[in-house]
Amino acid sequence: MLGGFNLYQYAPSPIGWIDPLGLAGFFTPSTFTAPSGSTHTVYQQVIDWDLPVNTREGVKTNLDLASEGRSPFVVKNGSYSQLNLHHSKQDGLGSLFELSADTHKRFGNTNALHPHLPAQHPINPVNRDLFNGDRGAYWEGRAQTEINRRAGSPKLSGNCG
Repeated sequence: MLGGFNLYQYAPSPIGWIDPLGLAGFFTPSTFTAPSGSTHTVYQQVIDWDLPVNTREGVKTNLDLASEGRSPFVVKNGSYSQLNLHHSKQDGLGSLFELSADTHKRFGNTNALHPHLPAQHPINPVNRDLFNGDRGAYWEGRAQTEINRRAGSPKLSGNCG
């Protein structure tokens, strides 16, 4: 029989072998070392870096926005939606996800995104002051990684790529 070492289990790792939400291939894990000193696994979306975005300063691309430390946009269901850098399970030291504002709003009051609402994470609450700086640095690093990729540079920004 070719069922693996344990014939009584359906998969050696149900976390790695099944994808009940259909998210496999949607997020790409990366590592981000924040200016505040914490290191996070960040689950990144595919971003159209050339997507034109209307801003108060005129039309900019996602690459322009991220280079300025601002969040880029994705097109979701035909509408623009800004990306949020979201702490998984409200854990200030845990993983981060690039989530569209639409998804964050739609699932914001669920256990999947905010299990501790209305409170913060009981052990590692998000320090918003530190995170505001980290978030800008994250997007700047993400933009630099794309700039390096376009230039054909083998040296990627070590902070988020």
